[in-house]
Amino acid sequence: MKHLFRLLRLLFFFSFPFLSSFSAAQKSSLVSPKNNQIVYKSPVQFKWNFLFGAEEYNLQISSDNLFNNIIREYSTSEREAKITEITHGSYYWRGKALKNSEVISTSVIYNFTFFNPGVFSGLKLWLAADTAIFLENGRVASWGDLSGNNFHAVQNNTDNRPSFETDIIGDKPALRFNGVNNFLASEFQNTIPQPNTYFVFWEISNLSGPNQVAFDGIESGFRNVMFWRQSSQRLSFDAGTEIFYNKGGPFKFTLHSLIFNGSASSFYENGVLKLAGNPGLNPVKGIKIGASFLNG
Repeated sequence: MKHLFRLLRLLFFFSFPFLSSFSAAQKSSLVSPKNNQIVYKSPVQFKWNFLFGAEEYNLQISSDNLFNNIIREYSTSEREAKITEITHGSYYWRGKALKNSEVISTSVIYNFTFFNPGVFSGLKLWLAADTAIFLENGRVASWGDLSGNNFHAVQNNTDNRPSFETDIIGDKPALRFNGVNNFLASEFQNTIPQPNTYFVFWEISNLSGPNQVAFDGIESGFRNVMFWRQSSQRLSFDAGTEIFYNKGGPFKFTLHSLIFNGSASSFYENGVLKLAGNPGLNPVKGIKIGASFLNG
């Protein structure tokens, strides 16, 4: 039984380089961050390729596309820069190439957004498969919490650890769970009542086995559960009472947004409301990722 589960962002709430082809115009184009890209790692890394004749590069970051409000300017002879003084928000960046202190090329302008979920009140847990992964013998021993709360998801039993796989979506990695007893668990410091909101990006790659669990609670009576039931081909949600909508499998990577809030609960798939109902009022004391509370 295989269950591939990946979180680009698991959020838990309660209510460039410039690239030059050395054309005649000497016009540079930017590489990363890509245009309209969302980044969340700090420092933000800007890279650019070599521009013929350039002796120095000047990076400019602005809050507006006219660069009337430049918040950071950085000069270097290298083809990359790491900038830490960036806060949550949308920005524009460009690069200039200089020779003998004179600008010989100015790049196009790109937009990027620096995303910091920590600015949102109530954030409890944020996990990303490309960050804060601790491996032992190729398997995931812990998954670091990026929220700042230090609710790291851990697995001390080597037999129950999920595997780590690279280049699953583009160059992004994923954690693979076997759908039975591979899991990571995070324990919160207190009991969290509803409403609870989860964002989960995952896929199911194999139909063997009865249920595939995205997440569950860590203690009886304190469970918010999301799982796919193979026998009836449905996606279920349970905080004391199971409710569901029909969904065939296997399925490719999908973003599920879940609001556990008693009779006002709602469940979305790629931004589309799929189910509204009452899954119960269970609070949570933690989260178990990749397997049922009853397994492992």
